Amino acid sequence: MKVKINKKIEKMENKKTRKIYRQGDVLLYEVFDDEVVYDYFSKKNERFMAISEEIKTKEYVVREGETGNKHVLLAEKDFLILDGRDLLNHEDLKIIKLFSDAILNHEEHNQLSIVQGMYVILFEREYDYFRDEWRRIED
Repeated sequence: MKVKINKKIEKMENKKTRKIYRQGDVLLYEVFDDEVVYDYFSKKNERFMAISEEIKTKEYVVREGETGNKHVLLAEKDFLILDGRDLLNHEDLKIIKLFSDAILNHEEHNQLSIVQGMYVILFEREYDYFRDEWRRIED
């Protein structure tokens, strides 16, 4: 019995915990440096990303809402925005690589402190049964 428990604990310790940050309709989902950016979730999902542009900045508007309010990411050091496309779902995607801790600001939400790392930017979506389609939720 002890052996099985120890193996379970060992497996749990080897798993990486991902950080996930949410501010309104914006979600930052952590990916790790040892993961290939082109396969940012897992091989099981078979989602691949083609990078088309790389931007270096200290301030970035992650999303602008219908009313003009913005989700703005700020950091002391430059960070990278990798602009790309999910080749399976044909959706535009962005990955942020932070080299220092950052702050995500929005006028209508609490300020979030984001830990240094690499994150996929995701936007909340909902399914419209009448139109039979997915759509992004606007904050």
